[in-house]
Amino acid sequence: MLNRVGSWFVKKLDKDGDGKVTIDEVEEMVEDANNRIRKTIAPVQGFLQKYRWTAELGVGYVGCFYGGNFSHCFLCASAFQSAEGQAVVKNLKELQQITRESTKRFTDSLGADGAILVAASSGSASNDGSPSDDSVEIPSSTFMAILTSVEPDRISKCVRSCYTGLLVALCSAINDNAAKLGLGLTLGDRIATFLISIADRFMSEAEEKIALEDGSAAIEDNANDANADDSKEGKAVVPFNKKKGKKSQTQALAWTKLAIRGCASSLGVYISWKLKDMAATWSTCHWGGCKIATSFFELMAHEDAALQEMLGFGIGGLGFAYHLRHFNGPELPTVLKPILMPFTFLEAFLRGITLANNS
Repeated sequence: MLNRVGSWFVKKLDKDGDGKVTIDEVEEMVEDANNRIRKTIAPVQGFLQKYRWTAELGVGYVGCFYGGNFSHCFLCASAFQSAEGQAVVKNLKELQQITRESTKRFTDSLGADGAILVAASSGSASNDGSPSDDSVEIPSSTFMAILTSVEPDRISKCVRSCYTGLLVALCSAINDNAAKLGLGLTLGDRIATFLISIADRFMSEAEEKIALEDGSAAIEDNANDANADDSKEGKAVVPFNKKKGKKSQTQALAWTKLAIRGCASSLGVYISWKLKDMAATWSTCHWGGCKIATSFFELMAHEDAALQEMLGFGIGGLGFAYHLRHFNGPELPTVLKPILMPFTFLEAFLRGITLANNS
């Protein structure tokens, strides 16, 4: 059975029919497969790029008004993104680089004919026209090329990072205490983003007023006259350093943001510890509301961070009230059920693990 499968596989890869599969033939097959996949997904990709913000608006609507049905998925995604998200993306790019480097070394290390697989005939065709009993042989040069081209340390490091991110996300979903902490930090980050956007607006207005006052001509003339009088009397002149004033304002703004984030994180952890389910629902609704607000501002080509956050907060509040009306589980519309079926199965799986862990 294995010989038949192997011979069929070799015949599919062997383009020139010489009974040998070379690296060029494998790369050609992979390129053909990629081209077919690109042709299939190109219309969908072009449609999503053209109507990106409309699609984001739809995603935000689902998250805001029906996100309570996917609270565990949202918690896993948030934990994965905050814990190992950037590292996983970096390691996936490194895996692509490792694959390219290993392929080049593998090609250079092959034998003179460049064969990866060889079909060796061990029989002849029968009278009824059945195929001959072919076997597939792997040349020793292929094994040596694999051993010299693969870097186990780099590959294991990248795979370990992906596994760690998956483990963190899974633990955040199935462990009650970890879920509360992760949810509290996520909730605190959303509260801090809302407060900082408002603080930035007021502080930017204050900075503009201070800059106008510092740069007024009257102050400069008075300062020049005072400096001239002090120079005549032999006093030391201490010029006003505008850069130092701006630097102190920037430092004050940075410390203010840090204080807001610290207080918001503490408040988020406290709320999630007391009201885990409601905090999870609010985080999902607020995330969806922010998506809707961002998409709306992009479609309108308008920029106002504070107003955008306030709009997202208000829409999230409407979604949260809608969830409370339906006891945190509003039924999905019939049109959305087939589209969201993979997430529904994943949510059921995560909730099943959580119930088994708590029982």
